[in-house]
Amino acid sequence: MRGRNRFMGYYKNEEETRKTVDRKGFVHSGDEGRVDKNGTVYITGRIKELIVTAGGENIPPVFIENEIIKECPIVSQVVVIGDYQKYLTCLITLKVKSPT
Repeated sequence: MRGRNRFMGYYKNEEETRKTVDRKGFVHSGDEGRVDKNGTVYITGRIKELIVTAGGENIPPVFIENEIIKECPIVSQVVVIGDYQKYLTCLITLKVKSPT
């Protein structure tokens, strides 16, 4: 992706920034996706399916995400994040009913 609102880079880490932001200014997020005929972007997966914690543990986030969705019927979407962090975090969206 590219635009005025894009990721500026990692603080004091030019090497990692160069891996993420290319010479043309595109940010490579590590996500897979598609764009429909209306220009809507859909995130469909990840290029790398393991999270490596600060302690070096390799964790597959898909298992955690699927279990949360299975156990909590009100949850619509889950993404687990935490590469090189001490703990994992989930971003969760809830199912809602449209007003009729």
